[in-house]
Amino acid sequence: MIFPLKKPVFEHQFGIRAIADDEPLLAHDEFFEDHVILKRLLINDDPQNYVALTPGCLESVVETTRWIRNQSDSLLDRADEPITDFVTAAIGVQEDIVICQGEDDFAVMAGVVCFPSGWSIAEKIGLPLSEVHGPVPGFASAMAESTRTLMDRLKVGRPVSRTNWGVRASARWDQSPKHSASFAREAEKITCDNAGHRCHFRVERQTLSRLERTGDIVFTIHTMQCPVVDLTAEQQRILLGVLTTCPAETLTYKGISVFGDRLCGWLRAEPGKSA
Repeated sequence: MIFPLKKPVFEHQFGIRAIADDEPLLAHDEFFEDHVILKRLLINDDPQNYVALTPGCLESVVETTRWIRNQSDSLLDRADEPITDFVTAAIGVQEDIVICQGEDDFAVMAGVVCFPSGWSIAEKIGLPLSEVHGPVPGFASAMAESTRTLMDRLKVGRPVSRTNWGVRASARWDQSPKHSASFAREAEKITCDNAGHRCHFRVERQTLSRLERTGDIVFTIHTMQCPVVDLTAEQQRILLGVLTTCPAETLTYKGISVFGDRLCGWLRAEPGKSA
């Protein structure tokens, strides 16, 4: 699993890098089959929470469906109706898929998002980029201008990637807001003795690709996670440093503040302890 933290102190990460020609845009790791099955179950049970589209997005949806199929050799199922075909293709890969306008305010046009970390596609659909990231502490001052410049300059055939990290009180892949009561109960069970096993370090590998025909942007999110106890001793040391220097508002935004003191207690008491 990717561990994006490099030093034991918090910093606002932008961390954009170009994706090499031989680096796949879509993942196929040991959780592939489980993720595909879970995505299908989630969407069948509550499609409005995991699938959202705006009027006028059809052309971009069709091109994105083609893009997904070009990136994956495991997609066999197809549907005649374009929206259904888009959802079918999105279910068949591990990544969550979001389509943004390719210019102006980069509004969210469509998406299939099953493994979010504290948000839902239903609440972000139609919003401009500035409002999508509005709740992120420090985004406006530290990253908004760089993000907009990146989106403006993104070229066809020159995709980029970045990572995002968090710590969650549950191993559930779907961390939608609708489960917040359940997550709160899980957080209450965390102690300094069990935090390493109950808390999960969560990483997102995010990619941005510009579509050739419409010029719109495909945003993918591949979510990975493991119990904190499974991190190496060095990774645990770095995580402790980041958590203890992280601004309070960022810990709250990431959902860590409700159990962070107990996790830090575990990291201090049992440095490098593994499962």
